[in-house]
Amino acid sequence: MASCDRRAGEQLSRRMPFGQKYRGVRYAIRIGIERGQWQVAIYLADKKLPKETTVVGTRRDAEIAANRIIDAWMKKRFRENLV
Repeated sequence: MASCDRRAGEQLSRRMPFGQKYRGVRYAIRIGIERGQWQVAIYLADKKLPKETTVVGTRRDAEIAANRIIDAWMKKRFRENLV
């Protein structure tokens, strides 16, 4: 299973050369169409497609939003593993 995860990660890095990581989860922030808009794409391990959302504000606001989404996903995943 680890080799599958590694291959998926390699494919992800080829598609997303300029990404960031937060708690081991990759995400990308792109400029939106209008001024002050940012597109946030989060590549969660249990999803094939990224979770995408639009953030209005500064780039730092977009980073904070990405971190919150990742934190919520990790909290939910942790709870599911306890049951």
